[in-house]
Amino acid sequence: MDRRTYRRRRLMDLSRMLPVLGGLLLAVPLMWPQRAESPDPMPMSTVLIYVFSVWLLLILLALFFGLAVRRWAHHWIDAPHAPVDDAEGP
Repeated sequence: MDRRTYRRRRLMDLSRMLPVLGGLLLAVPLMWPQRAESPDPMPMSTVLIYVFSVWLLLILLALFFGLAVRRWAHHWIDAPHAPVDDAEGP
């Protein structure tokens, strides 16, 4: 398999997994102890800090993903700087 094809597919896989990862990370506070179940529940401020930290992490990962796509995009097209042959007709 060509290296460009391999990288493109791995980048596509990452783009598909990013929302799943975000959903799983945002669901973690649902598994923390509730007020009735535990004498020492998780404070709401900690939950909010966690949720906004995950949100910021997802934004940064999306930014990194966008920059990676932009950086590798010129490798994905065939010969971006190749001269065009005008001898061929329609």
